[in-house]
This record gives sequence, C-alpha cells and structure tokens, in this order.
Amino acid sequence: MECGVCLNEYDSRNHVPTLLDCGHTLCRNCIEDLLSSEQKLCPIDRNPIGTRLVPNYELLSLLELRCQNPIRNLNENELKCKNGHFLACSEDFKAEYEGAGLMFKCKLCKREINDGWLCKFCVFPICDECKRWSTDTQEINDPGIVCVKNHKIRLTPNAEEWNSRIGRWKNGKFLCDTCLVKKTGASAQCRTCNFDMCADCLYKLRQVLSMVEYLICKNKHPLVWLPDFVTSRNKDFACNGCKKRFNKSGSFNCGLCRFDLCILCAESRIVKMRNSIHELL
Repeated sequence: MECGVCLNEYDSRNHVPTLLDCGHTLCRNCIEDLLSSEQKLCPIDRNPIGTRLVPNYELLSLLELRCQNPIRNLNENELKCKNGHFLACSEDFKAEYEGAGLMFKCKLCKREINDGWLCKFCVFPICDECKRWSTDTQEINDPGIVCVKNHKIRLTPNAEEWNSRIGRWKNGKFLCDTCLVKKTGASAQCRTCNFDMCADCLYKLRQVLSMVEYLICKNKHPLVWLPDFVTSRNKDFACNGCKKRFNKSGSFNCGLCRFDLCILCAESRIVKMRNSIHELL
C-alpha cells in the first residue's frame, strides 16, 4: 500500500494516507507539496484538492493491524464449535439426526439451513457463507478489542458485500455501533451479535487503548475500558462527554464516579493531550 505520487509505503508518521475531496488517497507530504504548487489539483483526476484533508482511517487501521500482526486467517481445517470440536462438511443436516425432527439455524447469521458445516456432537451448524467469512476474513487479537458480549471480532473488508450474501444491509451500508453512522467498506464485525465497528472507530479505539493510562474522570480517577459495560447497565445511559446514548460499543468508565466516555470522546481527549504536549516541546 503505497502513495501513487512518491511511491513510498504509507505509514502513520512520515507518509500518512490522506483523503482528498475527490475521494483519492495520497500521502500528506505529497499533498502539501501539491498545495504549495500553482496547480493545486489531484494528479489522478485533476480535480481541485480542496481544504478538507482528513486521514484515511480505514487504510491506517489496516496498516496498523498488518504491522503489529494481531490478525490471522482460519484454515477450514481449523473450524471448531464453541466446545473446541472440529466442524465437518455436511450436505444434509437432518439426515445426520434421522428421525429427531430438528431445525437448524446457522450459529453466526441465524438463518435456517440444512447444509453447510456441522459439529454433530454439539449440534453446532454454520452455513457456507459464514464458513467463507470465517476463513477469508481476519480475527483481531488486540486485548480489549471485542464485541459488546466479549466475542472475538473479525476485520471484514467490503463488509457490505459479505452481508448482502446473507440478506443483511440490503441498502448496501452498515450501521457502525460506535459512531452510529451508516457506512461502507471495512468493518470489525461479530456476526453472532450483529455488531459492527467501522475502520475509523477501530483505529481511534486502538489509539486510545495505547494511551489509556492518561484518561481520567473529573475527579482524576483513572478510566478503565469495559467493552461489555453497556450490557450491564440500562441501555439508555449516555456518554458524559457528548451526552449521546451508547449503542453496542463499550465505555471508558470510572466506577467510583459513575462517569463514562464513549470511544470518540476518549479519542478527542487523547488528541488534545498530544497536541498540548507537542506545543510544550
């Protein structure tokens, strides 16, 4: 993944991938060079560069995950049920339990099925589409980055394509459970809980977790990241920063003061702190 102008690999410091108004991505260094020139045009489509330059968080998230290597693909021979038994391909689930009159739903997408992959001991079926999702996407193993029920989540590129195959998101977009914006592209996803975190929010969460020891409440108590905290509280409780209600994302919490910050407000505090440190330097 490299800048199309200078051909340097993107990174989070020297060659930050940055979105232009036209939708193309170049490194920030090249964009600044273009802005200092007379043309001020995107070299790809010759549209004006514009002034709203934001990092390509989706690409940054993919870069960080790749560099720190917390992700891996599953081989189909590694597919297991919740009790650790291997799954086997079956063309007729009902024939496996002849006369039992069982109905089968995929444990991931909840669709009714009669073929796919099955643990016969635990009656644990998954459909072919969810099997492909499990083997062709990448599990995120960062500590604390899980769904609201503490399940492992998987980095799913072009998430709208994957989910259109199982009848979800017919409008071609998914709702990020962190920023509550309908999006396309990559999602950190738990199919069991119908949980999605867009690449922007995933990147921000990873940034906050790397500096979480600096987050405090108004009484200077440390905040603790609780990814499943929403499920243990009234679903109507809100962030003390932006006052917005939580959906299915976790909270940076002070249990003593009953103080909660959402991921976006926590990231905003971290950014302000970094900026103030840079000013002092």
